[in-house]
Amino acid sequence: MKLRKIIMPLFAFSLVFTGCSRIPKFEDEDITFEYGEKIYQQDLRDLITNPDLVPESTVFKVDGKNFDEEEKYSIGEHTLSFKFNDETIKTKFNIEDTLAPSISLSEDTFDINSNIDLNSLIKITDASKFDYTIDGTVDSSKVGEYEVRVKASDEVGNETQSTLTITIKDLKAEEAEKQAQQNAVQEEDMMDEAESKVYDYLALYYPQIDVGVDDMLQCYVTNMGTEYIVQFPCSLEDDSRHQIVAYVQINNGQVGEITRIVMDGSTQIK
Repeated sequence: MKLRKIIMPLFAFSLVFTGCSRIPKFEDEDITFEYGEKIYQQDLRDLITNPDLVPESTVFKVDGKNFDEEEKYSIGEHTLSFKFNDETIKTKFNIEDTLAPSISLSEDTFDINSNIDLNSLIKITDASKFDYTIDGTVDSSKVGEYEVRVKASDEVGNETQSTLTITIKDLKAEEAEKQAQQNAVQEEDMMDEAESKVYDYLALYYPQIDVGVDDMLQCYVTNMGTEYIVQFPCSLEDDSRHQIVAYVQINNGQVGEITRIVMDGSTQIK
């Protein structure tokens, strides 16, 4: 009987001790969230050292009110708690604003003589209220790059500054230049096509006329508006030297047919 009296208290003590070790608790280290950043339910569960003890349906409370993922909690200290059986598990956490405002431009390139409002162009974002200053001007009547310095600070003292570049271009002039370059490339391609068309014709119908690789480099093509004039030297089988002038139509911006070919200014061979 005495043995039974000794064992029973030890067994009860073991139950109590084991039960205490199965109570969830929060981490001991400081808990801080950035102001304005969304806090999720899972973030709170991750603060518990043994979350397997906490049911998914557990309701967390912040300062006595049910936790809301859509709530933007204020800067400062807050109480986080939840119920486990009949016990309330609590901890403290802080909301801090450590991020400076972000500065950017909604648009950075404008046509000459555009109406530019710097205040509407500069985009500043911050979780807290902020103030900003602008240093610099833009003369939209002159093509060039202009630097604008922006300084912003929020209500807790976080500060940032940025130098932004705004570019003024003469977009019509640039488009005209671009079109001229495209036209020049197209014209060069058409001249090459006209030249090749004459060479191919002679090779097919007048194989005795030798233009030669070196002689081809001396070819001149002139755009006369309605036709190309293609001129180049050639030689015959007797090694005599001659000059070929061919006329190639231009139809609706395309290389047309060869209308005639003349040798030495008088002999028409087509």
